[in-house]
Amino acid sequence: MKIYGFLKTTFSGLLKVLYRMKISGIENDPGKGPLIICANHTSNHDVVVLGAALKSQLRYFAKNSLFKVPVLKSIVKLLGAFPVDRSTVSSSYSAIKKSIELLSQNEVVSIFPQGRRVPGSDPRDSTFQTGVGMMVFHAKCRVLPVCIQTKGWKVKPFHRTYVNIGKIIEYDEFSFSKGNSAEYAQAASLIFSRIKELIRD
Repeated sequence: MKIYGFLKTTFSGLLKVLYRMKISGIENDPGKGPLIICANHTSNHDVVVLGAALKSQLRYFAKNSLFKVPVLKSIVKLLGAFPVDRSTVSSSYSAIKKSIELLSQNEVVSIFPQGRRVPGSDPRDSTFQTGVGMMVFHAKCRVLPVCIQTKGWKVKPFHRTYVNIGKIIEYDEFSFSKGNSAEYAQAASLIFSRIKELIRD
């Protein structure tokens, strides 16, 4: 989207200052898709932080309730969001299907494997969901792990925010053979372990 590019160019510098970002590993970000960005999830600010820190335009899940407010609907769509109803399994599968479709169009999709915000929680003590493994298998694409780290594990304006970008996980590293639930869980575990490896003590 041209408007997204304009907004990113105009506001990313300001956002980096607002969140006092320190970005490491930016050379690992190819800046183009198909690619899945996977990060830990501490707050609603995470999407803004990733959008400002990374090179690409990101597509991401957003609660379908946000799309029921006329003005807000226009804003979140402009920022690359698509709706998902987290209350039903069928809707979750629809979101995964939509993500695979976007990846087939060489888009960059941002996913939080924890599935929800976990403010104040060290990712090393957190659980994750396996849907991202299914997504990787069907999209046959690479994954970029990112760790968003702050004191107290909750992103806030004017607090130091570290965006630690890891090395690309190539599709072959997942060693898929059957594409079943066990392999999806194994893939999700690999991704989340790479995110945890980016934590700086």
